[in-house]
Amino acid sequence: ARALVLDPKILCLDEPLSNLDAKLRDELRMELKRLQKELKITTIYVTHDQEEALSLSDRIAVFNKGKIEQVGTPFEIYNESKSKFVCEFIGEINKIEGKLIQEINSRITKLFKATNPIYFRLEALSNTSTHLDDLELTGKVLDTEYTGSFTKITYDIDGTIVKNLEKNTRKRLPKIGEEVKLYLHPEDIMQFGDVYEN
Repeated sequence: ARALVLDPKILCLDEPLSNLDAKLRDELRMELKRLQKELKITTIYVTHDQEEALSLSDRIAVFNKGKIEQVGTPFEIYNESKSKFVCEFIGEINKIEGKLIQEINSRITKLFKATNPIYFRLEALSNTSTHLDDLELTGKVLDTEYTGSFTKITYDIDGTIVKNLEKNTRKRLPKIGEEVKLYLHPEDIMQFGDVYEN
């Protein structure tokens, strides 16, 4: 309130919600967003809370050791990360190396370099197929973590640990020890560096 009464051209906020409990933080996050749009003030918001950054921002700058790694919309930062750092820093992600990359390469035409890790978001992996060219993998359920709206499921796919998020509906969720068919669209896979082999 003290800052707004001065009618500033730019409003700078440094971790303004960090000491609040989760419910109040969510309420104030929406209030900040409403105020910012209503007052039309350019706002620089510094935070380590990735959910805050993604939900409040029109554009995000991701810093690494004082240097900007990527600037983009929340969608671009999350789904089209431009570097390994941004990919691993923003949100939870599956990192795959070695043998499973070779298995994926055996089923697609655009090959990933086996020496570089590949990445895909938890929600990119699903137990239902949505594209004709989805990769089909078999995973053994190691653990389930119920979070309310979603269940996080941990799988072992040929010795590689991966996770996915399943929306909680009335459908039955797999049990620990069960083998499940999993599907992944190649376009949801990210890789960095000198990526593709000929």
